[in-house]
Amino acid sequence: MKWFARRSAPPVSDGYSLVDERLAVAGNLETNGTVRVEGAVEGTLHRVGRLIIGASATVLGDIDAHEVVVAGTLVGDLRVRGRIQVKSTATVRGDIHAATVVLEDGGTVHGHLLVQSLEAAEADAPQRPMLTPSRGAPALSPG
Repeated sequence: MKWFARRSAPPVSDGYSLVDERLAVAGNLETNGTVRVEGAVEGTLHRVGRLIIGASATVLGDIDAHEVVVAGTLVGDLRVRGRIQVKSTATVRGDIHAATVVLEDGGTVHGHLLVQSLEAAEADAPQRPMLTPSRGAPALSPG
């Protein structure tokens, strides 16, 4: 066995990471793979391929993902290129912008909801900006 022998590149995988119920993570998540959270994650922006938030889990921070399943608590805005599923046990506090939204009976969303592909939204952005709670609604002119 040679210690410094040249090895072939390891196979590329999307990866799967687990934050279990005994673990709290402070910082941003960054992966193309899947992250399942059963504990707590707090950061400013989490970029993941697929994010699964378990029923007893809490995630704080904005999400940029391809797919999201929420069964626990999520506080932050979401930009989802594919589908977000809000399970019956879930609470989402933040705006959701996704191509597809599945909201199960009992699941709650406190924020704005925009169901449109991100590509279409970027093309429409100059004409139709999405309102955010901080900007509020535009003033109506008397007329």
